[in-house]
Amino acid sequence: MNLGGLFLYSPYQISMTPGLSSHGFIRSQIVNKFSINILGGSTAGVKGLEIGGVFNLNQYDMEGVQLVGGFNVVGGDVNGVQVAGISNQVFGDVKGVQLTGGLNKADTVKGVQISGIGNMMKEGTGATQLAGGFNQSKGTVSNQVAGIANIGNKVKGIQLAGLVNIADSSDYAIGLLNLIKNGEKSISVAIDQDAYLGVQFRSGGRVLYSILGAHVSLKDDNTARYAFEAGLGAIFLHGSRFMLRAEISSRNQFTDKFKLLSNNHSSFRLIPELRLNKKLSVFVAPSFNYVSKEDDAVTQVGKTLWKVWGRDKNRNSLFGGGAVGLMLKL
Repeated sequence: MNLGGLFLYSPYQISMTPGLSSHGFIRSQIVNKFSINILGGSTAGVKGLEIGGVFNLNQYDMEGVQLVGGFNVVGGDVNGVQVAGISNQVFGDVKGVQLTGGLNKADTVKGVQISGIGNMMKEGTGATQLAGGFNQSKGTVSNQVAGIANIGNKVKGIQLAGLVNIADSSDYAIGLLNLIKNGEKSISVAIDQDAYLGVQFRSGGRVLYSILGAHVSLKDDNTARYAFEAGLGAIFLHGSRFMLRAEISSRNQFTDKFKLLSNNHSSFRLIPELRLNKKLSVFVAPSFNYVSKEDDAVTQVGKTLWKVWGRDKNRNSLFGGGAVGLMLKL
């Protein structure tokens, strides 16, 4: 039969490899409702269900569900669900879900990309990317959550990463390091109620940001000589002369020989910040703190001690405190 440019619609296809199938050599001109590919198959498209052992190749569109142990490749658009062991690659748009243990890649996404390694797309105004490794969006994306890194242009929702977030615009960036072009980047120097001198780096979006800090005790009688801090902050008021922040943080404390101690220091603090100029500001920050007793201290009988100011080294302490310092906008 000479089919020319004619497209056929068949209820099913069974193939071993492209060319070795129930459609013979006209496979690329047929849109299937149900397709089983033992090793792999190549069709014009799918409107229904396609299952492949190693690969599924669609020249045009896929509507429905596509399941494969290896990879799915669609030359047109996807409207439905793709599940692959290694990768899903769509040269057009995706409306639905891409799920893979490896890599998802598409042009425009309106839905969810979920991967073990990474997700990549050009545009995703209504998209959420979830990855064990990394997410990348060259345009707008709604949410990004990754185990290692997120890279986006404009992120409208939450950007959460185990290591680093990178974006031009992202108001809700949460990671150890956030490189947001229009966001928060500052460094501060402060001293607190226990005479710890600290340097803190804040990075994130215009609302949420992360905190990394290092502290050293100015007192010789403190068992915890050094401390390293990580935390999360939020900006509630953002004026030309006055800002108000709230932060929660946790310090891991070390001896003078950098032996890790068990008595971590947790804090909640409010930071009223008065700007002296565009770059420099001064703050006095009241705080509410919890510190467990020092490792070598004698245990006192009784429950956790409440104190208005300062901690008790011999007992777990809930206490008020504060810090004063300078902050430089980067």
